[in-house]
Amino acid sequence: MHTTFGEGPRLIYLPGWLSSLEAFSDGSDPRTPVVARLARDFTVTVYDRFGTGMSSADGAVDTSFEPSVEEVLALLDEVGDDVTLFASSASGPIAIAAAARSPRVSRLVLLCTFASGPALFRKQEATASLLALVRSSWGMGSRVIANLIVPGLDAITSHEFARFQRRTAGAEVAAGYLEQMLGADVSHLLGQVTQPALVMHYTKDPAVPFGGARQLSLGLPSSELVSLEGPYHVPPPDHVERIVSAVVAFARS
Repeated sequence: MHTTFGEGPRLIYLPGWLSSLEAFSDGSDPRTPVVARLARDFTVTVYDRFGTGMSSADGAVDTSFEPSVEEVLALLDEVGDDVTLFASSASGPIAIAAAARSPRVSRLVLLCTFASGPALFRKQEATASLLALVRSSWGMGSRVIANLIVPGLDAITSHEFARFQRRTAGAEVAAGYLEQMLGADVSHLLGQVTQPALVMHYTKDPAVPFGGARQLSLGLPSSELVSLEGPYHVPPPDHVERIVSAVVAFARS
């Protein structure tokens, strides 16, 4: 399921770990301010990953890496040519793989993401414990992840964000996509991505370490790195204008 709004050059906003078009619409997704601001300068397409939000499915969901790439490639065929891919968090490797395979991609914007999960997330016991927690107690797991993705929230807001995650996907789908993120490795594809790339990353990102930005900026043939100050993974509302302005300038260069 996907939707398109706004006016301007084509841009596909790849959801990170989980997504819900309904949550984008009602503002309960913390990424809503970024998407809404992008739509003032771009024709933005957003979609729900298979098994999440309005793309939920009965039965088992294949959360392995290749179907996630094929999902983007199919969307590119529908959207058309000269498309900017905006990927953050877990969707970065997916965007890189799609850009390496599709001439429809003209630019990449990579926010707080990475190329190789195994090289970046090295605390195997901690990641295994988190996966087990999501599978066995999605309520508690969603609260732990909420504190990583959007740190510093008050107790009520943190509870609401955790609830947003739980209504977006079931425990097994959530764990499957989290496992995909941790194991994704497209470092071997970086040299094949000839499109210009804008890499932006918070220096103290609590969810995806800044080392992810280094992986991308060192491996992509044509990249620009913008370091953002602060302990954030999802941009707070007062940072949105600066980030989107950088994207607009990059797209027009």
